[in-house]
Formats: sequence, structure tokens, C-alpha cells
Amino acid sequence: MTRQTKKLTILSADFAVGTYLTPQLLSMAKTLGYASVINTMPAPDSVLEDIGANALANNARNCGMEYHQFSVGNIGIISEDDIAGFQDLLDELPKPILAFSRTGLTATALWAASMVDTMDWEEIVMSAERAGLDISFLINSPAVPSLSKVA
Repeated sequence: MTRQTKKLTILSADFAVGTYLTPQLLSMAKTLGYASVINTMPAPDSVLEDIGANALANNARNCGMEYHQFSVGNIGIISEDDIAGFQDLLDELPKPILAFSRTGLTATALWAASMVDTMDWEEIVMSAERAGLDISFLINSPAVPSLSKVA
């Protein structure tokens, strides 16, 4: 089911990941039917980054999409609380959902960890691989403790 659409990578029927979003990509996502955006980039460290994040949030809302900032720092410090919070967003937000991070890896890792109870791990890994992202390292990583149950 995974396919790439320009800079969007569709991982499931109701979830896609992307890298840095632009107004054009948001507009394309809306045209494709995406209803929500989750920004998993680290919290802005400068005024310029904060202005950019606010502009992106406004662009998403102007496209009629819900927008949520969900900063986790980086892949090495994702916690069980982060995974639970991300799962809550997946459960609550209108679908389909587009999540993004710098390379797409953090957004994909959060999705993967959130799907462990509902999807087969091999299917999750294959979806990410077809997207060009290798998340197999997560299986034994203390960064994503919930995956230890699939080892």
C-alpha cells in the first residue's frame, strides 16, 4: 500500500509521512484528501524557526486541515509517553493524517511504534522500507521501548 506522491509517502490508508512541508505540499495534501497534519519536528530553537512553524500551522489551517505540533526532539529520545501521545493523536484526529519531520524518520518511527498492537511488525517495516526508510534498528532500540514485545 506504500507509495510516494512527490514528497508524501503513504504508509497506510489513513497515514502518510513527509519531510519539510511547504505551502504547495500542504495544498497538494489537502487536494489528496488529508484532513490533519502532525509536525514532529523539534520545537523551534529560534525566533525565525518559530515564525516558520507558525506560518506552516496557519497555512495548514487555511487549507482546512487540523494542525498539531508534536515535538519529540530526535529519534534517540522517543519515550513511551511520546508514543502514547502520538497514538492519542492518531486516534483523535480526522483522517487521513500527514505527519512530517526533517527526513520523515521520526514521524515514521512514531507511527511504527503506535501500530505495533494493530499491525504485523514485518508489514510495518516493509511499509517504511518501501518509503525508503529503514526502521529495523528500532526493534532492539531503547529509544522505542514498546517494540521490545515484537522481538
